[in-house]
Amino acid sequence: MYKYTFFSIFLICLSCNRVSRGNQERCELLYQRALMPWMQYQYQSILDSTLLEKSLGHLDSIDCMPPNQKTFMLKLSVYSLLHRYDEGISYIESIDSTYFKSPYRRNIYVKSLEAKKASFMKDTVQATSLYEGIANELQVYLDKHSPNDAALMDLFEIKQKIEPKDKLIDEINELKKQGKYDSSLLDMIIEGLETRNRNF
Repeated sequence: MYKYTFFSIFLICLSCNRVSRGNQERCELLYQRALMPWMQYQYQSILDSTLLEKSLGHLDSIDCMPPNQKTFMLKLSVYSLLHRYDEGISYIESIDSTYFKSPYRRNIYVKSLEAKKASFMKDTVQATSLYEGIANELQVYLDKHSPNDAALMDLFEIKQKIEPKDKLIDEINELKKQGKYDSSLLDMIIEGLETRNRNF
């Protein structure tokens, strides 16, 4: 009797694993389908928001939870491009806080969308205040956990939205003198400042 019980459990577990793998493959397929119209939108001379709606439809069909990082970031990008900031914030807040690798990152995503919304509403004072708050939070984190490559990159990603590029490059060159961070990382941040626009 025990033989059949254990065999039954084995079959159930095997079936669950197959369903899990099958669902992951389905989620990856939906992600790829969502990515294509998003990419088409990026390279169009005349922006067509229906492409983003199509992308969002595929993303909404993904039921693998928690979402992988690329799915999460693509969905945030779509919400942002559609100016549906409140929905983006609700999406972030619907995900368990343990999903986010760094304790500050969830707040960055939320506050960044709030700042984008303020900018869209022509409230540059509020947008700047929100970005400054994020930068301050990151700086406090770095003061306690330095060196931290990811947090440093996040800091300059935010600061480039509110501070002149030349001032930021001076700050990075000062970090080079201190020797806390690898020079190649700092050079990469400078390169990003040179080429990246100010969009979230």
